Amino acid sequence: MTFAEKLQERKQSTIRLTELLGKAITGDVEALITLAGDYIDGVNKDYKAAKEYLEATYSKADIPQLAKAKIRLGLIYYLGGYGVIKNYSTAATHFKDADLLGNSDIKAKAKCHLGDIYHDGGPGVAKNVSEAKKCYEEGLGLLGDHQRHHTLKGKVKCYLGNIYRLGGPGVAENYSQAKKCYEEAFVLLGDSQKNNTLKGQVKCYLGNIYWFGGTGVAKNVSEAKKCYEESFDLLGDHQENNTLKGQVKCNLGIIYWFGGPGVAKNYSQAKKCYEEAFVLLGDSQGNNALKGQAKCYLGIIYRRGGTGVAKNVSEAKKYYEEGLVLLGDSQENNTLKGQVKCHLGDIYRLGGTGVIKDFREAKKCFEEGLVLLGDSQENSTLKGQAKCHLGNIYRRGGTGVAKNYSQAKKCYEEGLVLLGDHQRHHTLKNQV
Repeated sequence: MTFAEKLQERKQSTIRLTELLGKAITGDVEALITLAGDYIDGVNKDYKAAKEYLEATYSKADIPQLAKAKIRLGLIYYLGGYGVIKNYSTAATHFKDADLLGNSDIKAKAKCHLGDIYHDGGPGVAKNVSEAKKCYEEGLGLLGDHQRHHTLKGKVKCYLGNIYRLGGPGVAENYSQAKKCYEEAFVLLGDSQKNNTLKGQVKCYLGNIYWFGGTGVAKNVSEAKKCYEESFDLLGDHQENNTLKGQVKCNLGIIYWFGGPGVAKNYSQAKKCYEEAFVLLGDSQGNNALKGQAKCYLGIIYRRGGTGVAKNVSEAKKYYEEGLVLLGDSQENNTLKGQVKCHLGDIYRLGGTGVIKDFREAKKCFEEGLVLLGDSQENSTLKGQAKCHLGNIYRRGGTGVAKNYSQAKKCYEEGLVLLGDHQRHHTLKNQV
């Protein structure tokens, strides 16, 4: 667009605004609603002004016009900002009014927005996934097959996918149904670049489904990797997507670390993914848990060494310690923290380049690791190994730990019980 064309466009916009204001002064309802829409959707957002325009329609609006005003007021309170405090309770009231007053299009949008409120939960309205699911399904039924609704339907399908993927009160977890919703969402969102962020989210969630596997969907490492890579590309360079991109990179790091059918284990590639994830996650404290996970996984890579990454216990120790700080006190991270503590125990027990052997510190790490790992049977192997290593420490004695055969015997016996009958533990059990 040339400079002259830009000036002409601005002139036309000014003429349009002047005409709308002239009509609004006389109380023209459609002009008031249009002006409000400009302040909600336009570049110069002003929700407070939009709210005033919409409330001014009440005395003159007919029922269809009142429904339009109500759904816009609902959006203002749902989104919040630009002079209006977010209030989900007030937003829900307006959306319910719009549902009662509006035509099928307005009803459908009102239902979908109510679904958003119950899906997210927020000021004045508790999260309710069962109610959200109901609203979304009713909204989809009303939207029909019109192409103009495809973006909204794609968004709703994505959120339904989240509900089925995560489950909750009144909704059973169902990976098969979630996968179907995500795939339908991706098709509905089409080729428009403005939908790329949501499509990137959809691909990430599909990656999660294939990585974990679940109800009706077999684990598929190769497909998960493909989805994550497509997700990363779709999310682009927008800074607001950096947290999700960091999560995607962490997930790719895990895939390269473990490997699987169709994906060769590659420590070098895993290391690169974790390092990129850490940068993307930035300084926000809200990302500390994920950053802590990335640091811990980097520690595991350096502790073991592998394709393209030399073993380095000093570097592993550094990453483990940084990871533990970032993971904080949240109980949901206890299993990973317990694993890391046990790995640090091994590092201090064995020593290595840049790390002095220290039985007292090793003992402390193993004991803390055992507490963090709790009573879950899933952690029995690691707990059994930790008990056996504690037995070795008490049997041998060393820096800061007196030799204690009775305590060693007790640890060995507890370790053997925890290790169970798995063949892969026979070597350690024979040593014990």
